[in-house]
Amino acid sequence: MKSFNVLMLSLGLIALPAAMALGQEREALLDEVTVTAQKREESVQDLPISVTAFSGDAMKALGFTNSIQLAAQTPGLQTAQIFGEGNIPIVSIRGVGLIDFSEHNESPSAVYVDEFYKANLSGLDFQLFDLERAEVLRGPQGTLFGRNATGGLVHYITAKPSQTSDGYVDVTAGEYGKFIAEGAIGGGLTDTVAGRLSMIYSVHDGYVENAFPDRKPGNALDMWGVRGQLAFDPSDDLSILASFQAGHNKNDGGSQYHFLATAFDPTTGLAVSQPDPPFVSADKRTANTDIQPELETDFISGLLRIEYALNDNLELVSLTGFESIEKTFNQDVDSAPLSLLATYYEPDGDEFTQEIRLAGDYETYRWVAGVYYMDYENKGNQWANAGPDFTGAPVYVRFSTVDWDMHTKAWAVFGQLEYDFTDRLTGVLGARYGSEDKDFEENIVSAFGDVAFTKANYGDLTNFDKSNTSYNARLNFQVNDDLLTYAGTARAYKAGTFNMGFIPLADVNDIPVDQEELTSYEIGFKSEFADGLARLNGAAFYYQYDDYQAFLFDSESLSNFLFNNDATVRGAELELQSSPGNWDLLLGLSFLDTAVLDVQDPLPGGAIRDRDMVMSPKLSANAMVRYNFDAFGGTAALQVDGTYNDAQYLETFNSPAFKEGSYMMGNARASWTSGDGHWTTAVFVENLTDKEYRGYAFDLTGLAGLSQEVWSRPRWAGITVGYRL
Repeated sequence: MKSFNVLMLSLGLIALPAAMALGQEREALLDEVTVTAQKREESVQDLPISVTAFSGDAMKALGFTNSIQLAAQTPGLQTAQIFGEGNIPIVSIRGVGLIDFSEHNESPSAVYVDEFYKANLSGLDFQLFDLERAEVLRGPQGTLFGRNATGGLVHYITAKPSQTSDGYVDVTAGEYGKFIAEGAIGGGLTDTVAGRLSMIYSVHDGYVENAFPDRKPGNALDMWGVRGQLAFDPSDDLSILASFQAGHNKNDGGSQYHFLATAFDPTTGLAVSQPDPPFVSADKRTANTDIQPELETDFISGLLRIEYALNDNLELVSLTGFESIEKTFNQDVDSAPLSLLATYYEPDGDEFTQEIRLAGDYETYRWVAGVYYMDYENKGNQWANAGPDFTGAPVYVRFSTVDWDMHTKAWAVFGQLEYDFTDRLTGVLGARYGSEDKDFEENIVSAFGDVAFTKANYGDLTNFDKSNTSYNARLNFQVNDDLLTYAGTARAYKAGTFNMGFIPLADVNDIPVDQEELTSYEIGFKSEFADGLARLNGAAFYYQYDDYQAFLFDSESLSNFLFNNDATVRGAELELQSSPGNWDLLLGLSFLDTAVLDVQDPLPGGAIRDRDMVMSPKLSANAMVRYNFDAFGGTAALQVDGTYNDAQYLETFNSPAFKEGSYMMGNARASWTSGDGHWTTAVFVENLTDKEYRGYAFDLTGLAGLSQEVWSRPRWAGITVGYRL
């Protein structure tokens, strides 16, 4: 906290004279962003929802290169890469996230691209290129978006084709063999047709050294992506946008974990740290694993958007999308040079969605009504091999094979009405009725028992089929031209799922997991001051969780295990943005008080107490200060930004071994843009002080104390040169 206070004081002293100076007029980095969170274009300051938005230029200036980096400057958003870049991440908004990374699950904090919901967890960590903006909506969503989301959502909007010819090329080079080449070209093809082609190639060496002989470093990246879009505007009333995207990621280094020695406390059964064995390096970014992890992913996706203006007040929108992801992945479970345990995965996910919306915009009221359908199948196989140090055999031997297939069919009708009671008071009422039908089957063949969890054998136990009603009710009051306040309540659901592991659970009735229900109560405000040079937004909220899907690892069955427990979340956020004179300033604070209620210690008869939710620091903060000035016939900028996270737990039981202490991480950047705006260049240093902190840790104490740690990326310097048409 001492270092955090020093940072806040320093930034405040820097910002004070900036906030008092008017300086020259310029295009501010943190100008208001136009968003579509309510399915129409409006300023983020006019939106009575807790939302953080970044323009494409702002994301580049902040050095964001992949989808999980928004958390660095978004209050209440926490993310983690647990299997290496381009694999399954954790996305948590206000403490609401899915820690279970089983391939067939979906996240309660949803991710969208161009209004297409991405169901597949393997598709949530992707490279950012040619984006118009990104929006992070906190709190339950569903009365305006097709797929329900209890925690909130992150929405990425790509740059669209237009009749104006434009394009760019950016090339980045840096340490660890970092090389990124991205670009786009677009413009009118005919008077009514425009196109845009966007591409990226990104590669860097692994930064986790492997001390085992002849093994490659871990957490490397080697990927490419391409996106093509065609926009048809045959009339003033009709527009059609077709887009297609494909990509490939091959990572021979895979994700390699640092070994964490743990043992059960004999009194509580909680995991406590133990002295490191001799093979563990003091360098947290050095692994020692005999298995060479590998990761390879292929994906394609497409979207067809049709907009038709029925008249001046009514608009019809149709969204048809699909995504297909295939992946192969393996890991050294014991994270050690010992030949103990390795796991392999080959998931395949195919998703189709259809949404149709009708929106009306009138003088005193606005409404949206729609229907949504999703068909998502995630299937594949996984297996586990035991090595010579475990079995005494001369080679690794497969002891478990699992085939699974989960097929989800979901539909919903949703709508929202906004009514202006007066010029200052607006009421909002939204509702959603949806049905979720999931069929899950798995076949486990293992040395410790077999199970064919199929409909033929277990009937309705293999099916989740429930309907529910969500709602959103809110009052918005415009106190004056510079202050908007709001208060409301909402309810949302996340469907049930199924536990899956490598060895059959003792009781097949523990395989199904019930749905979770979240009811939120929130008040907030949006304000401007200093003659519009600064914006201050804030919100406070309370969540009541029924049957929250909490996570633990069952070492007896090698299963990712979810169980239902009630929970509560209390919190608040505060954001300050200002761009006076030559300065840009961004400050954010998030406060969280979370509790998974009445969780019993692991030992039989253990104490029953409340636990903090995973990855939910009580205090987190973000800050950025940027100074802009004229130089060399153009404009230059010096920038520092940073993140602070209070202590947090990385495991549901809140075991001492998985409590990560508070930490602060900062970056620095210097940039220049030519006077004609064509040329840009920037030098940057990420993780300026080379801070080491755990992004995630996985409790495998039941496997002879073979727990895993994922540590932060190292200090990383580089340079970017770009050209704009």
